[in-house]
Amino acid sequence: MTGDRSTAVTGGHVDVIGDVHLPSRPRVATRPVQLGPRPPQLVGRDEAVAELRERLLGSDVRPAVVAVHGLGGVGKTSLALEYAYRYQHDYQLVWQLPAAEPAVLSAAFARLAALMGLRELGADAADPVDQVHAALAARTEPWLLILDNVPEAEAVRPVLPPAGPGHVLITSRSGSWPRDQGLELPVLDLESAALLLLASSGQDDAGAAAAVVAELGALPLALEQAAAYMSETGLELSEYLDLLHHQRAELLAQGQAWGYRERVASTWQFAFQRLARTSPQAIALLRLLSCYAHEAIP
Repeated sequence: MTGDRSTAVTGGHVDVIGDVHLPSRPRVATRPVQLGPRPPQLVGRDEAVAELRERLLGSDVRPAVVAVHGLGGVGKTSLALEYAYRYQHDYQLVWQLPAAEPAVLSAAFARLAALMGLRELGADAADPVDQVHAALAARTEPWLLILDNVPEAEAVRPVLPPAGPGHVLITSRSGSWPRDQGLELPVLDLESAALLLLASSGQDDAGAAAAVVAELGALPLALEQAAAYMSETGLELSEYLDLLHHQRAELLAQGQAWGYRERVASTWQFAFQRLARTSPQAIALLRLLSCYAHEAIP
């Protein structure tokens, strides 16, 4: 306390005795972070996270771009979130943007631009994407953008940052990405898939778990959904397996997996509808193959 005046508090009264100069508070550095909840368990994906890290750090291009692609429900968003949570302290900005619909993506860029106070940059105020691009290019510290659920490469090209010391992580069902950007995420191996099902369901019947995994093709969404349904209904793994043999379609529309908005039935229905619009020949082939037995097709 310095100066000619001070303040005294006596008997509930405040008397000004001299000047009071309080030290100014230091500005708190902001590190914008927006991410969905971290996956509670990501079994069998440590190698994928490590490869993702290696690809992003080892790229000769900046910003580095990696597009994780694969089947609907294979765990692309979960992988991206796990990576972001593990390494978020290496970035000065970490932001996840929903990219399935252009209007929603544009609104997400606008929110990010407003949070970063980008009107001071002199960029076109009507275009938040340009604002964010300018800010990211001017940064000297690493940043991470996650463009989640991109329908195809062409849809996201206009919003990819052209410069800056950052990383761009894309998730997409489309496999049409440049060779140096694409990273396909396969279904889980059978052992990891069984461990995931046992952990998610809280049960210990390893034999029944392996059988359910074989029936569901080791797809993480299907396994999480099955575990959720068993938790809701109190079914044992063996009982769920029996139902799966007789009511597969109905079961694939039941149970809400943690972290997923959709179920297996709706996810695949959406994929089939989109494929019917873009490649009718492929749909015709799929319908034919669905009539074949499980054995390998010559």
